[in-house]
Amino acid sequence: MMFKVVAFSVVLLLCFHKTLGVRMSFDNGNFDASWSYSQDFDELYFEVNAKTSGWVGFGFTFTPENMSNYDVVIGGQTDWGQSYFYDYLTSGVGIPHLDSKQSYILDKATEQQGITSLRFHRKRNTNDSQDIQFNISTRVFIVWAYQEMDDVNNPRMFSMHTRKGYSEETQILAIEASEPTFSTKKFVKTEPGNTSRFEMTTKLLKAKSSGFKQRFNVITLSFVTITLYFLLALQFAC
Repeated sequence: MMFKVVAFSVVLLLCFHKTLGVRMSFDNGNFDASWSYSQDFDELYFEVNAKTSGWVGFGFTFTPENMSNYDVVIGGQTDWGQSYFYDYLTSGVGIPHLDSKQSYILDKATEQQGITSLRFHRKRNTNDSQDIQFNISTRVFIVWAYQEMDDVNNPRMFSMHTRKGYSEETQILAIEASEPTFSTKKFVKTEPGNTSRFEMTTKLLKAKSSGFKQRFNVITLSFVTITLYFLLALQFAC
């Protein structure tokens, strides 16, 4: 019984730890994105949530102006519940080019109560010349877009975005979430379809390594103690 209690506690703690990552919000909270990197699997994991019933786009670039060389995915769920998800490369303003090698893997796509959510992952290095490859020092701009109503019925021809933008600062993606970074961004409202840079103010809070480790150790000890107490109490009550 004691072994089961300890094992249960360890599993919950690992789940708690792995939920830490980088989260960013765009377009006055209408578009949220989060990601994390697993060194064990050498993969990047993403989740995006947008207030739309149409398609959702998310990706990266070194050159955010004029949709130049965006490594992006576009996905969503149709009105009849069919998920779609595609990997693209842009060469300028216009419909992006479908990658010959689809390097991103969709884990789940949902549309509920006006929110479209995508969960997907990719290898850090996809060995694809049409994708951005990441190392521990690669910094990219985050790009995002969505269509308020229309889905993608044809991956090579679909409706233009109604909202789009990109992060003012570059981000490092291939770093494990041992020190969580939280970004809060406030955007000045722009006209739909405006491709100019969104004005924003940024507040970055980054936990220092030593302080975070101390707080995490305290939380860990407290969590284990409480878990053991309740599970042992249940055992004796039975």
